[in-house]
Amino acid sequence: MREDTFDEDVAIVINGMVVDCVERGIVSPGAEEDRLRNIFTSFKGWRLALGDDPPARVPPLRIRLKPDAKPFKCKVRQYSPEKSEFLAKFNAELVRLGWVIENKESRWACAALPVRKPNSNEFRQANDYRPANSMPEGIAGVMPSLQVRLEECKGK
Repeated sequence: MREDTFDEDVAIVINGMVVDCVERGIVSPGAEEDRLRNIFTSFKGWRLALGDDPPARVPPLRIRLKPDAKPFKCKVRQYSPEKSEFLAKFNAELVRLGWVIENKESRWACAALPVRKPNSNEFRQANDYRPANSMPEGIAGVMPSLQVRLEECKGK
């Protein structure tokens, strides 16, 4: 996919990422910079906001809980008015898109953590899943480290 087929806002963000990589010394200006831009623009899945995209076509991950696992429900939290407004809008958008449904009988609940975006007054949604993540049995395998992969690419 060519950059000129992107939405203008997406093209601006992609260009900003390329410039950032050059400024940080991850890639050199010129040929490496152009190659990185071509890599970025070869993918068509760029999104700047949540959208009504189709679900990923992957099989569901089956999770087995440890025998002693018990449902976890975090305590009710109080948020600032600013964070409460963000959470209300964000969750309403998830419901509108059909990605979540309200379940008042759920036995599981982890804390929502609205985090301010760097150099911005906007928030992004994060969750503290540590209690729930300690409950499943381990899965053999190792996630590749993006940092290691980037270091390998830098020398080539």
